[in-house]
Amino acid sequence: MSAETLAEARVKRRGDRTACTVSLFEDFKRLSELDQMIYFEALRSFPRINLVVLQNYHEGDRLVENELDATAKQQEKLKNKWNFVRPDRTELARRRQAECVKWGDENLWWNPSTQEFELEDAQESDQRHLLEHFESSLQDYGFLYHITSSLLLYRLTLFMGSSQSIETDGYKSCWEVRFYHTDGCTFLRLRDNKGRPTVSFYGLKESQSDALEFLNLLTTYNFPHTYDGTIAGVVA
Repeated sequence: MSAETLAEARVKRRGDRTACTVSLFEDFKRLSELDQMIYFEALRSFPRINLVVLQNYHEGDRLVENELDATAKQQEKLKNKWNFVRPDRTELARRRQAECVKWGDENLWWNPSTQEFELEDAQESDQRHLLEHFESSLQDYGFLYHITSSLLLYRLTLFMGSSQSIETDGYKSCWEVRFYHTDGCTFLRLRDNKGRPTVSFYGLKESQSDALEFLNLLTTYNFPHTYDGTIAGVVA
């Protein structure tokens, strides 16, 4: 296809998108006030990152060079800490004689001030969410309100470079990915559970920050696709 023909195709595609948007807007205006309120309430029920992706789906958002470099360095750092190699059982048992902790969705607290996940004990020293953010913040606990199971698996595939989902029961869960920390003891489990994304952590206290950094990376908007820094979830 010539450069001129390709350019014409892009212009036509943008025109089609604009026409579609105008059509949707005109249809929306025909809805009753009650139906419009129902529509907006439905949008509010979308997980946080999915809603932002939906709003920018056809915008072709991309990370600029410095953002792409920063994200690449962060991903490389995390890849050096988490892998799929299960530790030797004997070594694992020895290391787990040390004090280990475990937590899951119910212990993840979303801090509206920092826009990041923290563990529930962190909120005791941060009282701002009680008053300033109580009414406007997202659901306080859980992974469910921040990303869908499908978008999480998509981003995990981009992070890993391929699908690493292990065999599941094929009933309550359709995918599961397990990461092992290089500390030789810590385990992070990400999976689908009856359509919702869930996370489980078991391991050393000092490795919790690495797990939180990983989860916050997966649920930030600035997570790139392999194609020229396009945001994962939107169309280039």
